[in-house]
Amino acid sequence: MDYQLPEELRMMKETLRRFIDNEVIPIEREAYDGHEMVPEVREKLQGRAQELGFWMLDVPEEYGGMGLGLLARVLVWEETGRTIAFPRRKPWIFGYDVSPILLEFLNDEQKDRWLWPILRGEKTATFAQTEPDAGGDPGSMRTTAVRDGDHLYISADCEEPLLDKLVANHEENEPEFNFSEDDMVEVRLSAPGQGTFFNQLCVNAAGKRFHAWFSVEEGGSRIIYNVEWQAAVSQQSGHWFVEIAVPFAALNTPPPSSGERWQLHVIRHRQTDGYQISCWSCMFGKVHRNDLSGTLVFT
Repeated sequence: MDYQLPEELRMMKETLRRFIDNEVIPIEREAYDGHEMVPEVREKLQGRAQELGFWMLDVPEEYGGMGLGLLARVLVWEETGRTIAFPRRKPWIFGYDVSPILLEFLNDEQKDRWLWPILRGEKTATFAQTEPDAGGDPGSMRTTAVRDGDHLYISADCEEPLLDKLVANHEENEPEFNFSEDDMVEVRLSAPGQGTFFNQLCVNAAGKRFHAWFSVEEGGSRIIYNVEWQAAVSQQSGHWFVEIAVPFAALNTPPPSSGERWQLHVIRHRQTDGYQISCWSCMFGKVHRNDLSGTLVFT
């Protein structure tokens, strides 16, 4: 068995090593200002990497990248690990960060909207994946959304060690509903064309429902007193569960077509150990940024 590197990979490794030894290691002391790489240093190193051909390493060649395989990428990581000048986490200096999700699962229209602007450096890709009781571990996430005919089914699993202290004082059809007073799951849904308004679906720990048509930005809301969707709650060994069945007609929108994208935001209000709130999107002073909500893509 031949354990020698192929000639092209050996040449690539040697070129990268010379770059690290001669141009990167000597400027390690000047590369950072606190935790951030100095912009002038980043620009210089990016330009030099691009000149040497080390650009968008794992992006397929059809999109202008190098299309490096796993062995080649390991060699790059091995050489770049010899210097402290490069960021330990992205963004690094070898091109724009492109998620495999964008490369593998977008249709042509979506590529024109997101992928190509990222490859041209016009947009920056970010990725967020979290859940109150799972963090960023996708295997531990318990919130699901399933389309079945004319209904959307949403379920959430809330970890709760203090089940005997769950608070659920509000009834349905109340003229006001204070989320900080009950243990509750809140789901926000916004279909294309609904602007800054969204459907606000709430279920407390007793299974009581609340529905409003709401917009933070436009300062308006309308409570929908005749709730036209169903909810059920249950408990089991340190968890309480919420299941919601919503006909699309109750959301003032027709059933979505395949590929349609909605804004989806899931929020948990917890009372058992002092008021706590957790949610998918960023919060600024306890204000939800709905423009940073998750995306629900229908198949």
